[in-house]
Amino acid sequence: MDMFFFNRNELSKSYEEDIEAKLREESGNPLLSVKNQARMGLVSDGLQYECLLQTVAAFPDTSIAVAARIFDSAPRTALVFAPYGLPSRRSRIIQPTFAYLARHGVPAFYSWLERKKYEARMRHWRIEIAGQRPLARSQFS
Repeated sequence: MDMFFFNRNELSKSYEEDIEAKLREESGNPLLSVKNQARMGLVSDGLQYECLLQTVAAFPDTSIAVAARIFDSAPRTALVFAPYGLPSRRSRIIQPTFAYLARHGVPAFYSWLERKKYEARMRHWRIEIAGQRPLARSQFS
């Protein structure tokens, strides 16, 4: 599970790691990942984004470019931001966001997919590049 936040005043990786360790302990989820998007924008794009929503729109893949905020004061209430729409389990398409392609290009997108092990983790999903024919799995590696 990926959790993210935006704190421009504290950009150290150790700050993220402290939060991550505490949340892993409290939740019992050892796979929890916590990232400060104010720091990650600088790391991945070399940009200082102004808010969390800008970073979500610049995520690499449209299926992960979704943010939700759950409100404590109103039971079962969440605000969802999905600039590329909500991912559909039925369509099972992985495609780069426009912002990521414009900044990094197609080869960087495929490199990102390899680093995240998408081929192994999402076997029944198609990889598509906007304006191009979908690539066969043999072309992925």
